[in-house]
Amino acid sequence: ENTHGCIFFSNSDWDSNEWDMFFSIMMICAGDYLKEGLISFEGVNIELNRFRQATDEDFAAWVMNQNFEATKKYDTKKYFEDFLKIYYGETHQIGQRKFSGYLKCFASFKGWRFDIKQGNGLSYFIF
Repeated sequence: ENTHGCIFFSNSDWDSNEWDMFFSIMMICAGDYLKEGLISFEGVNIELNRFRQATDEDFAAWVMNQNFEATKKYDTKKYFEDFLKIYYGETHQIGQRKFSGYLKCFASFKGWRFDIKQGNGLSYFIF
């Protein structure tokens, strides 16, 4: 009320002139809709938001700062422990299986393949 000087759609605050202006704008909008149809728009960050929802906000922030590259091999344990140390410390941990699932979601978000390889007692992930 303080900003606009009245309460919207109030019979006590709106006179017939105010209602006429409202109805005119609504008719113009309805005419544009009938003429043009529903106009879609390009969503901003839709895929990034889906990725964040499928994983974890902390993981999304962490993985975006890692500068991972497609077709490179990365030590799973090293990156898993790095993520835990930064975001969870000693208080809370996610499992390595969940971490690998998050990495798989990240690969999908980037349009990359995701593989886990094991050799010499070590586990690697490759995008």
